[in-house]
Amino acid sequence: MKREYGQRNAYGRARQGEYVYGREERLRLLRIRRRRRAFRKRLLLTAAAVAAAFLLGFSLSGFSGMPSEKTPSYKYYTAVTVHRDDTLWSIASQYMTDGYDSLQDYIGEIREINGMESSKLYYGQKLVVPYYSSEIL
Repeated sequence: MKREYGQRNAYGRARQGEYVYGREERLRLLRIRRRRRAFRKRLLLTAAAVAAAFLLGFSLSGFSGMPSEKTPSYKYYTAVTVHRDDTLWSIASQYMTDGYDSLQDYIGEIREINGMESSKLYYGQKLVVPYYSSEIL
């Protein structure tokens, strides 16, 4: 029984010795080789893009982690005597520095330091008031 052109043997390969089959086999191998090269190229480009994105992100986050040029501020305490018509609000407004988020947070800290349950002040009362300064005392 004679095989017709384009048929393969049991192993899926063209019979050797025939020009048509050899050429088909070479073309098939060439297509496979091209697909593999294209796959490797896509894989390499994807890996390069991921590496570039990682390096860019790492370098940008590295700059934000560097210490800033700000001068350090130190927390200090001072004693304040309550005068006539003084309120906790007015004292807090006078002594509050940039180290606090809000005046209410600052008043809360003053009350906590002095063990105050309410915001009532008495004439002649002594208060310990915190503040921040960049100077070392």
